[in-house]
Order: sequence, then structure tokens, then C-alpha cells
Amino acid sequence: MQHFISLIRKCKNPTEISDSMFNELVDKIVVYEAEGAGNARTQKVDIYFNYVGQVDIAYTEEELAELKAQKEQEERQHMEKQRKREKAYREKRKAKKITENGGEIIKTKTCPHCGKVFTPTSNRQLFCSRECWNQARQEQKEAAREAERGTHYYRQRTCAVCGHSYWPTHSQQEFCSDECRRINHNKKTLEFYHKKKGNPKPDPEAVPTPKPKEDNADDYHEKFHP
Repeated sequence: MQHFISLIRKCKNPTEISDSMFNELVDKIVVYEAEGAGNARTQKVDIYFNYVGQVDIAYTEEELAELKAQKEQEERQHMEKQRKREKAYREKRKAKKITENGGEIIKTKTCPHCGKVFTPTSNRQLFCSRECWNQARQEQKEAAREAERGTHYYRQRTCAVCGHSYWPTHSQQEFCSDECRRINHNKKTLEFYHKKKGNPKPDPEAVPTPKPKEDNADDYHEKFHP
């Protein structure tokens, strides 16, 4: 320890570090592999001094506060440079867009509904007003509905008995045919009868299912020409 102290006193307040001074003070330097990338890249270095080995020097509170203030200052400078770069990029992009649009920030558009030329408030605006947007949306819904139902007035429904799809002829029609309507009527009548008598509900599987429809010409032939 005394040898190290004498070396420190000898090398006190040097103006430059010479090779002889470095050899007298430092025994070895261990450099570790770097970790991370970019601004987060760090690399550990251990310095071993003669006679004492590795020395961990603790910072005082004033030194820690100074290091913290220095780091915050560097971060503020970095953010300021980044904001300036972003501002310059936005100004450059804005000037390019104005040049492409003939001196206007946003290029004028033509409303696809009424044909009016307007200046949109954003690049995503397609219609000149809220009214045109609502009317165009309503027309699109009506066109989709017309394409779905064709010449039929009411939308296609599903029969509550057989489950087949059909086109109703009036708004109150619930079944695809008279046979399905008769089967539903018989089912309701049977349920009402058992409810009035106090009997348990009938088995749904016992209700007959509609028979497949046959050709009217064949029925006529069998009826009048056996």
C-alpha cells in the first residue's frame, strides 16, 4: 500500500500520461465483450493497479448528482435534435405535396354522389358532406337488397316447420306451403288439447313431417284416370 501511495503522490496532477507512468501504476486491463447495440451498447473494463489490484472508487453525492445532470442534459439535446429532424422532414413533405397539388395542401376531389368539386379536410374523405354520405350509403343498401330479392317484394324466409327457404307473398306468411301450415295447426291443436286435459306434452317426433310435393299433372291423372 505504501508503494502505491508513493506512486500516486509521484504522479499527482499530471499534464499527460506517459508510458513509464502507465507502466508504474497499471498492472493489467481486462476488457470484456460488448453487450447490446446502438445507444444501449455497453462494455465492461476492469483496471488492476500495481500493489493493490482492482480498486472500486465510490462516487460522492455531488459527483452522482453531476453525472445525473449531465445525462439528463445529453438526453434533452438528443430529443431536441430529433424534433428538429422530424420538423424538417414534415416541412419537406408538406412542400412536396403542395407542389404536386398545384399550390394546395390537399388536392380537390369530386363527390361520387352529387358530382360536386370540394376540398376535403383529410385524405380519407370521399363525399362532400354528411348528407351525401348518408344518401350514398342508403342507396348502396337498397341496391344490395334488390340484388338479393330480385323481383320479390319481401325478403327470403325460412319455413318454421320444414326449414326450407321460400319467398313470402305477404308480410304475415310464416310457412312455405299450405301443408306446412296445416301441420303447424295440428301441432298447436294437439298441444292445446293435452294442456287442457292436463296430460304431458306430446313427443315432437310424433308430429308428421310434410311430404315432398308431387307434380300437379300426375295428381290430376291419378285422380280422374285411374
